[in-house]
Amino acid sequence: MIFVHMKHEAPVYHEKILQSGDVCNSCLRIIKQERLEPTRNGLDDELEAIYERDPRTTEIAYGPARSASNVKGCFCDRCGTESAYDRIWDDEPDDRLAESRVRELVKAAIRTLEVKGVDIHRSTVARHALQRRRDGEHVDEAIGRAVEAAIVAAMTAADDAEEARSA
Repeated sequence: MIFVHMKHEAPVYHEKILQSGDVCNSCLRIIKQERLEPTRNGLDDELEAIYERDPRTTEIAYGPARSASNVKGCFCDRCGTESAYDRIWDDEPDDRLAESRVRELVKAAIRTLEVKGVDIHRSTVARHALQRRRDGEHVDEAIGRAVEAAIVAAMTAADDAEEARSA
């Protein structure tokens, strides 16, 4: 298992993607769907969120396991990881990701954040993430900081549009 590397916290990227159980940490795509069900205690009209596999991005497969009951699993159909928190790549200085792979991760992060309702300026994410990456930042840090800049850019653009309408 490879651990996520973040020197400076990027709250939205960290919360909505890296620490989220419904997003694959290897390809940054949503792999689980949220389903609301009545709470288990049956006393309230409250609903609880249950995550189940997204059949569009996962597959049920069989693999080696310690016991027969663990042979069947749900795997990401893009990268093959079974857990949302596993990574199949590393981005350490001696084993850097190719720029094409970083571009794929940036695109996937943008799509995932948009699905999760985060208002971002797409081109700002791409431009900032790729520039920070070229400057030597770890891919998680580059995307995280780019997301924060893109949120600010989206808020600024929305404020500018509102001012133009009211003028």
